[in-house]
Amino acid sequence: SNVPAHVNWGHAVPDYEMDPDVVNHTDPEVRPTTEDFLRVPTVSLTMDWDLMFGSGGIYIAGEGVDRPTSIEYINPEADTGDPNTAQGFQTDGTVRIVGGSSTGRWKSDKLSMRLKFSPDLRYPVFGDGRSDRFDTLVLDHRLNNVWHYNPGSAAGPSQAARAQYTHDQFPADLHNLMGGLSPEGKHCLLYINGVLWGVTELHERPDDNFAAEYLGGDNGEYDVIKHQANRVVAGTSTAYNAMLNLTRQDMGEQANFDAVEAVLHIDNFIAYMIANYYVGNTDWAHQNWYASYGRDRPDGKWYYHSWDPEHCMESTTQNVTNKDNAGGPTEVFVNLVANPEFRLRFADAVHRHFHNDGVLTPTNAAKAYRRRADAVDFVTRIESARWGDNGDTRINNPYTRLDWLRVRDQLLGTVGGGAWGNYFPTRTGIVLGQFVSRGWYPQTDAPEISPFGGSLPNNTTLTLSSPDGGAIYFTDDGSD
Repeated sequence: SNVPAHVNWGHAVPDYEMDPDVVNHTDPEVRPTTEDFLRVPTVSLTMDWDLMFGSGGIYIAGEGVDRPTSIEYINPEADTGDPNTAQGFQTDGTVRIVGGSSTGRWKSDKLSMRLKFSPDLRYPVFGDGRSDRFDTLVLDHRLNNVWHYNPGSAAGPSQAARAQYTHDQFPADLHNLMGGLSPEGKHCLLYINGVLWGVTELHERPDDNFAAEYLGGDNGEYDVIKHQANRVVAGTSTAYNAMLNLTRQDMGEQANFDAVEAVLHIDNFIAYMIANYYVGNTDWAHQNWYASYGRDRPDGKWYYHSWDPEHCMESTTQNVTNKDNAGGPTEVFVNLVANPEFRLRFADAVHRHFHNDGVLTPTNAAKAYRRRADAVDFVTRIESARWGDNGDTRINNPYTRLDWLRVRDQLLGTVGGGAWGNYFPTRTGIVLGQFVSRGWYPQTDAPEISPFGGSLPNNTTLTLSSPDGGAIYFTDDGSD
């Protein structure tokens, strides 16, 4: 009742309502509960209504303009009485509209936003092991594989049918778990001037400030590139294009590869590529990537960071290993994989992560996915009430948590159906086969050691065996 009536936005009409069909649903698995609002933190923006939604407001006018706002972060865990739990914060900053959903409006009625803090926010948003200092954070509402995708469009039903609210962060998680460096994120609920805006993914932006926080030094020491070789976020593109030119030399010459390794963090890069190949990222790498370089750092190297991989896990058999986008990470990989040493290091990383207790074994990949899915599970009841009826064909037939559960269980292979069905039980073997077909992974199986890893009693007998029955070469002095 307090929403100004003159505001006009959206593909049809403004959408502020909590759908009574969901709120009052007879099935307790569908309707939101009071407890659901306390399952994740809340972000509350308070600002002049017209600056956001007025005729010249940023929700109407689009990207490129920052407007002042109060930013409050409410942590429900702060009420547990644990003195070590962060209590939340309130600070002033700015907000702007960002993302393809805003430039291509109204592909989405639920636009993404970027928060800017001045001075920097000091708060452990993502917990131990991550930065507690932020210049920028993103309120990401996604464009693909969500219930509010392109309302009324022909592709809308297929996009919304895959909705999980996990597709963007999960590939970044895989990169981080394999030792790479990509943004961290978490699910929250967003309010704008007291109006519930639904589920948001609050996450880091891998810009120069991000690089300085995790790689050291000052943000002014970094070059950051986004989407294309000459799209500069910070610094210049000179060093990036120099690195590209190094990769375009004859990689059969080891000295040429050594020159690339001097300026590109090979292990971070390999983990980044494996993560994107595993999830079948189809909207990449002609865009949707970041790279940072500490040009004034004595140990500075180029790092690639996951960004906007929403078009992933859409098909269990998806193969993106044939991508070769000029100036992007796929071109860099295609250039480098011609080098025998790089090819072996890639194969070693694949073997490490696809076997034994590796990150991308079926069990561990599913476990990593469940971490994100479990966090948003019951909160989808709120998102269903807020945006489940957003499409023109869904007014009286909203998407609900039951739709979300079906897709999750199809991915996990516990129920049938969907092009993405049985993803986690079978995807590891499928991608490994793709690498073998490309000649990036040996057709000979690696030797097996038993027991595999861990702490062992003195005088334990170790056994090396070859699944293929071939000879095994090894050193016993640590030289290999």
